[in-house]
Amino acid sequence: RQLSEHVGLQVYDQGFGQVNIIIGNGQNLVIGNESFNLSLESNEANAADVDVVFNSSSSSQSVTNVVSGGTVGGLLEFRDDILDDVYNQLGRIAVVVSDTFNDAHSKGIDLDNNFGEDFFVEINSPEASSARVIGNANNSSSRDRELFLNISDSSVITTGDYTLKMEGNGLFTVTRESDKEVVVSDILNGVLPASIHFDGLELVLSSGTFVGGDSFTMNATRNGSRDIDVSITDPESLAFASPIRTDADLGNTGNAIISGGEVITLRDSNGEPLDLFAQNGEMSPPLGVRFITDTKYEILDFSDPGNPVELDPPIRNQTYIPGVPNSLFNQDPGATFVTSAGDFIGLSAGQQETLFVTGSASPTNNGYPAEVLSFTRPSSVDGGTPTTEQVITGLFSSAKETADMLSNVNGVSATASNYMEITDVENLSLTEPLQITLNGEELIEYAFDSDTSTFVISPAVPNPKNDPDAFNQYIAERINTNDVLKNLGVFASASSDATTGDPELKVYSTEGDDFDLTFVGDDGDPDSFNVNDGLNPSIALTASAAGTSSGITVGGTIDLTLADGVTLGANPSDSLLFGDTTLANFAKAAFLGIQAEISGNPEEGDAFTLDFNSEGAFDNRNILSMSNLQTLETIGDGRLSFTGSYGALIEDVGITSASSITNSAAATQVLQQSEGLRN
Repeated sequence: RQLSEHVGLQVYDQGFGQVNIIIGNGQNLVIGNESFNLSLESNEANAADVDVVFNSSSSSQSVTNVVSGGTVGGLLEFRDDILDDVYNQLGRIAVVVSDTFNDAHSKGIDLDNNFGEDFFVEINSPEASSARVIGNANNSSSRDRELFLNISDSSVITTGDYTLKMEGNGLFTVTRESDKEVVVSDILNGVLPASIHFDGLELVLSSGTFVGGDSFTMNATRNGSRDIDVSITDPESLAFASPIRTDADLGNTGNAIISGGEVITLRDSNGEPLDLFAQNGEMSPPLGVRFITDTKYEILDFSDPGNPVELDPPIRNQTYIPGVPNSLFNQDPGATFVTSAGDFIGLSAGQQETLFVTGSASPTNNGYPAEVLSFTRPSSVDGGTPTTEQVITGLFSSAKETADMLSNVNGVSATASNYMEITDVENLSLTEPLQITLNGEELIEYAFDSDTSTFVISPAVPNPKNDPDAFNQYIAERINTNDVLKNLGVFASASSDATTGDPELKVYSTEGDDFDLTFVGDDGDPDSFNVNDGLNPSIALTASAAGTSSGITVGGTIDLTLADGVTLGANPSDSLLFGDTTLANFAKAAFLGIQAEISGNPEEGDAFTLDFNSEGAFDNRNILSMSNLQTLETIGDGRLSFTGSYGALIEDVGITSASSITNSAAATQVLQQSEGLRN
């Protein structure tokens, strides 16, 4: 009776006052005049656990899995069915708390304008990562193995334990013990260190010799609640403020507003620091959002607000949708940017011989070639074969047509635009039959003269020889009020060159259609003006005699944003549209690590700025975001919050506790009945 309080057993009466006592599935604890011991030893697969071992005269045998009943069986059941899982669940909460708090704290600034340090002890410290991997006691005798289990994405980690098994010849498997599913099966290439990714974890085989039969237990979250500890000690180092300050230009005429802005991350997809906040206490460069139309905007380098310049890579010709919040920045850490920069873009030298013909009408095409472009995407399965999709661009297709086609490729976002400058209009004589035509629309207005019964140039047209600025303003107004051109996204502005001060007319297309520009000369001396695409040398359009014409077709540019892992190639590799695809800097990183939203109804010319928040002492946005973490669903692949996960844990333990109380009461009744029958 006393022994059965400790472990379930079977008793066989041998007569003559002797009994045999058997436990488990046949282990003789007492037989005849002999008795044997039970002891505790470290588990072979996981030294952190202990096994109940039956010791006979000739051998030792683990009976942990077959012992039941009594206090020993109850403790084993509690450990294996309740306690281990509770440790893992509570550990996962601790790991996610540490990771998300550290991440949020790192995005804020303290009183000295420094970004926040780790709030809690780093979850992937070498000590913690190493302790998560436990070698089997029966592994080969090699002692040079170093393994680390890092948590790469705490939001998707499970509460399960894992086993790494070396099958031989480099083949290995990783099994999730909770459901016995093999989550990874692959072959090591023999080069260390090697990384194995699964379920938000990264197993690093740093060094050593691994042979067939070796196995390792991985407890990703078992010690999380034990290891959590506050790292920050100086109150002045608490990063309560957001590092970004946004503002709207006082001259804005629309009612659009911009959000306060936030830092998404300070590092790129390779873990390297991003450039935007590389300088302490600065945003380098400060940024400005400028609306070029009511529904198109660009983001510029506002280091010199009086002369903003394009970013590298540029963020231009972005579409704004009124009535909804519009996110300004790409959120793909691995995204890259490619722009058309080949020999046949715009008014480049490569196409001038084809397009520019003095004394003839405007060409009928932009000279852009048909090319084979290849987009390669990584496999959706780790270690799988990448997929490649080929696209053939249309011969003489506009930038808009090509961008529309490329946007249909998975992982590719394409936009198109066009730009040209018209200068030196003072070389024109304002006499008939002078005419400038853009995409078939006449820009110089004619009026009927009743005296001569002919159409003559309208008196409203300024004389370019006397006032080229006024003439440019007039042409810009004609473009901006033309419904056909407006529907093509074409608009213009008259200004002066920032360097020379000479008058110039800038013409834009937000959709990327070609500019077909035709010039008909007057009946006087040869007339001319210059056309430039902003990238290549100017071309002079000249009419040598009355009624003669010349023309040019200006092709637009195409901007591609490629999703993480997507690459662009061409055949031949030096694309006439996009340039040399083999160059190291062909595709540039397009991720800045920040986000802000604009909502409302902006108008053309409206501007907004984003800069470093140098007055962080009066800002508490980051600590508010940290306090909100308790209700965000950051656990279990976005299914549970801190409070939700802890509540579910308490519920599970409570249900099990109630069940145990009921079972204990029932067992007491059985015991009383058994004693009554015995008596």
